[in-house]
Amino acid sequence: NGAGKTTTIRTLLGLYRPDRGALTVMGHAAGTDAARQQIGFVLDDDGLYDGMSATANIAFWLQLYGRRTDPARIAEVLALVGLADRADDPVGTFSTGMRRRCALARAIAHRPPVVVLDEPTSGVDPGAQREIHDLLRTIASTEGATILLSSHNLEEVQRLCNRIAIIADGEIQLAGELTELRHRLGRHTITVEVDQPASEETVAELAADERLGLREAMGTRLRLVPATALRTAELVARLDAAGLEVMTVSRDDATVEDLFAAAVADADDPGAGNVPAASGA
Repeated sequence: NGAGKTTTIRTLLGLYRPDRGALTVMGHAAGTDAARQQIGFVLDDDGLYDGMSATANIAFWLQLYGRRTDPARIAEVLALVGLADRADDPVGTFSTGMRRRCALARAIAHRPPVVVLDEPTSGVDPGAQREIHDLLRTIASTEGATILLSSHNLEEVQRLCNRIAIIADGEIQLAGELTELRHRLGRHTITVEVDQPASEETVAELAADERLGLREAMGTRLRLVPATALRTAELVARLDAAGLEVMTVSRDDATVEDLFAAAVADADDPGAGNVPAASGA
């Protein structure tokens, strides 16, 4: 709390002016009309008009962006967030989770390349959180948008994000690809259960693959210690090519909670050296 996440987001949106430094959005200076056109956003206060329907809220938003009020696009985004059957109902009758979904539909209606979300699941029940998580994955894939997410929920971050930045005392303490950061701070061990014991020939083949880092093969269990981060999909494909069907994969990588604890410890004690040096973000 108070590290500067919301301040950063509000500066990115042009609501605050930076005292120094600069922010750009898709090459445009933050706060300019050109930058605003590139962003869809949902803040803690969703800004929806209770007396207007979901359709009317999105139509008004499109007009603010100088876009054509396209009924087909409005219907498309409301269907995407599961509100097609409530399109003509006043937003004031919606639950908190439904309001969040409506706000997300509004945020993507003008097809922005960047969607900024400040605590998108704050105050909603676990069921609604899962719905929003699924929805964010869908938006990222179907809309092709980059999603910038601010959250205190570390499990949510680990589940959704492929890049993270941890802020403490107003500065980025740690930033980078999540898979790589978890690997670098963790103990790097991957345990794989396969459908059948690997033959001596297969074990020798896998051991020769330096990318895998095979350390032990006991029956149907393989223990790997890769030198660099190894994605699960890549691992499964490699073992499949060797004739082994993967049943389970368990990793001993660090969690986002571990990364957060180490980053905050580093902020308190800069000489601790617990985490990799922060990169730009």
